[in-house]
Amino acid sequence: SPSTLLLYGPGLTAGVVTGVVVSFAHTVLPTHWAPFVLTSRAGGWTSVRLLAVSVAGALAHTLSTAVIGAVAVAVGLVASAAFGALFETVAGAGLLLMGAAIVAQAFRAGHVHGQARTPRPSQTDLAAVTGLIVLMLVSPCEVALPVYLSAARYGWAGFCVLTAGVAVGTASGMLLAVFAARAGLERFRTDRWERYEGVALGAALMLRGVWILVADRGSAVLRRRDGGGKGRA
Repeated sequence: SPSTLLLYGPGLTAGVVTGVVVSFAHTVLPTHWAPFVLTSRAGGWTSVRLLAVSVAGALAHTLSTAVIGAVAVAVGLVASAAFGALFETVAGAGLLLMGAAIVAQAFRAGHVHGQARTPRPSQTDLAAVTGLIVLMLVSPCEVALPVYLSAARYGWAGFCVLTAGVAVGTASGMLLAVFAARAGLERFRTDRWERYEGVALGAALMLRGVWILVADRGSAVLRRRDGGGKGRA
């Protein structure tokens, strides 16, 4: 909520923005939206039905991402209590290195995902919808895992706000992709976007890592100094 963002300041806001960007870039890959578009064409769905099922799939994707995110936050809370500022340094450096590796991989060979799987045309409409939603449920956005881990310092309130951001990024990515495909814009080369996706993901993680190492740690140092000064006064 806005009050939670105000309570924790720009640090949590930066984490939420990173979550939105990462989930959006991840979801617009054809392996996520293409099965929905192909199934809708085979079943003669209306645009409204396609968008509704796509939103359901996005919510299922967000749910599975939130489950692994909750595990990451729980681990982060324990590690933060045990190691303090060292954990934040390691988390920031880890995000920076992971982002750099993703960008390097994108430039070197492009981002490779598996082939899009579509329910068989012989399936009933209900079975096809169920299959699409289950497909999204069992394939969480694993790239968001380090973002959740780095947000552990904000506790479970921060987890909820971050998950809301992931939901927004996932749903908007799905809706944009299926709308473009419905309008006939799928002629654009998706292999180029897969490379751009790697760059976008990597850049977002790198920026979040730099923020943790510079802004978050800097504000923590200032708070400790202010507290020390007040104590001496």
